[in-house]
Amino acid sequence: MTSQAKSGTGIYVVYNGTVYAELTDVNDPPFTVGKADATSHDSTYEVSIPSIGKFGDLTFKAFFVNDTAQAALRVLAVAKTVGVWQVVYPSAFSFLTYSCPGFVSSLKHTTPQKGELATYEISITPTEAVTEITTTGNPLTGAIFVVTDEDSQTPTITPTVSGTTYVYDCTMLQAVTASYTITPTAAAGTIYVNGTIVSSGAASSAIGYTLANFPTGSVKTDFIVVTGTGKVPIIYRLRLTRGTA
Repeated sequence: MTSQAKSGTGIYVVYNGTVYAELTDVNDPPFTVGKADATSHDSTYEVSIPSIGKFGDLTFKAFFVNDTAQAALRVLAVAKTVGVWQVVYPSAFSFLTYSCPGFVSSLKHTTPQKGELATYEISITPTEAVTEITTTGNPLTGAIFVVTDEDSQTPTITPTVSGTTYVYDCTMLQAVTASYTITPTAAAGTIYVNGTIVSSGAASSAIGYTLANFPTGSVKTDFIVVTGTGKVPIIYRLRLTRGTA
């Protein structure tokens, strides 16, 4: 049966359209059922019946990169914010999703021995039941999405953009490009670019891409998420490489 094992590569944790990447370990909220003692005087053996159900914490661990998404986690924790958290499985699983309202109940950064990678660990405590979502989501449509740099050039995206291809690569045409925009199109649903809502067919706000932060040859990742009520989120990942002049 091991030939039917499923790879965990490509699992995402999503909060309000923001995708958390660099994950190294993800654990869905475990479900347990309490046991109530129903043993009476005329029972020959101890009798137990199912009692209240309980969902444990969603936990995940990631490499510390201190991007906007990771920095916002501390803000959510300190503010005790309750929002919708989702664990989204790879496209091979039709983006099977586990969703629940919850809050950050634990946030810990680790500073290992010199030379090792820094990480952070997060625990999300559900405030209600965890639901399984399998209904097909809303893919991008029409022009799908277009990347435009600050010089109004549109670098080539590979493979050919389509609603059912979820990972793309793109090399910027100018080494000095300091920003770019992404214009996604969807027939329905809410579209997010790096966690910010974008209208269908409209360009995102300028995304910083300075040479100092992203030197030639470096790879930057952007996420486009399309959500719909009661549907799995559709996630597109764009890997942007800094090209030469």
